[in-house]
Parts: sequence; C-alpha cells; structure tokens
Amino acid sequence: MVQRVDRPYWFNWLGWHLHQRHRTHKAARRRAVWAFINRIRAMPPGSLAIDAGANVGRVTAALARRGFEVHAFEPDPVAADVFAARFAGRPLVHLHRAAVGARAGTLRLYRTKAFARRPRKATTSSSLFRRDVHDAANAVEVEVVDLVEFIRGLGRPVDVLKLDVEGAEVEILERILDDGLHRRIGIVVAETHERHSPELARRTGELRRRIAAEGIANVDLDWR
Repeated sequence: MVQRVDRPYWFNWLGWHLHQRHRTHKAARRRAVWAFINRIRAMPPGSLAIDAGANVGRVTAALARRGFEVHAFEPDPVAADVFAARFAGRPLVHLHRAAVGARAGTLRLYRTKAFARRPRKATTSSSLFRRDVHDAANAVEVEVVDLVEFIRGLGRPVDVLKLDVEGAEVEILERILDDGLHRRIGIVVAETHERHSPELARRTGELRRRIAAEGIANVDLDWR
C-alpha cells in the first residue's frame, strides 16, 4: 500500500473541483444515502453490518437503532475511545480498534495538523495515506485487518458494508470484486476519495467502469 501522496492536498482538491464539478455528485450522494436508509429499513432486526471507518459511531448508531449486529472498525484511538463509551452495554455492537485493508499488517495512521487543538474533530481526517494536511508527529501505529478474510470468517452473509476509509476503499473493493465476495453482501456503500491524488482518481474511475460493465447493482460508490 502506497502511504504517501506527493502533491499538495490543496492542488488535488482544486483540480478535482475545477475539472469534475459538472458531475452531479451531490444528487448522486443524496440518492445513495436514501437508498441506504430505505434498504436498512427493510432489513429485519439481527441483520449483520460492518461499519468500516466508524469514527465516533454516527452510522453505527443508525444501524443499532434498527437492531442490527454491527462490527465497527475504527483505528484512531481518540475516536475509538469515544465510540466505546457511546456504545457501552450494547452487546450487538462490536468495536475493533483497527483499520481495514486488502491485507493484514501494521501501518502508520496519520492525523492532521489540527489534531493537537481539537483531537476529536480531527479524527475524521485520520488516514493511512499521508497528505500535506497531516503532521507526522501525530502519527500512530495501528493494526490493519484484512477485510476480505474477516468477512469470510464471520460464517454468514453480510447485509450491509459501509466503507469510509480515506482512500483505502479502492484496493479493498478491487479485492472484494476479484474474489466474488460482493455476492455475499447485501449492499456496499463507499465514500471515494479521488481528490486525494491523481492515481487514486484513476483507480476509482476504473472501479466505477468495472462495476457498470459487470452490472454489479449492490455496490454504490457515492456514499457521503
């Protein structure tokens, strides 16, 4: 996994918004959110969900209210502590203090320069991919769980998979599709991060084209 994005973040951000603005991202994301809401409303209590990049548990809370069993992954210790306190005593919510990836290991989790001033809020930008908004002094070593192997080890299909993992989603989804594992998942929603680098934008575009070409209807890349 490449952990360094060499271009300044503002450069990639500006390029993304200048050249891609004509795309209807906001409308697509609204559709993705409503489709997600409607799908989980139709699922029975006891359905199984994975919240990868859970942060302090906004999505997990919505799933837990519906009676879902949730496996939540959050690598940033500050966000994970908040999550643990929020869901204490909820036996169907399982917190994994780890990142997810296409392979298991240990990597550095980078935090923004604002982390020292407002650590809880800054955790939303913590990432395994270092950008110029990150400060190496605030980085921590974190465990990375092979998400494909984790899903296989559950012993039952996954009803909902949510991915918000600051750029790692492409590599994970490529492997999920290669292994045909998406057929054992009810719905996959992912936030993509093309703006972070030209290479990530290229791979995300290829992933979108593959999903369309193969007629994969249960993977939505317009989550936000």
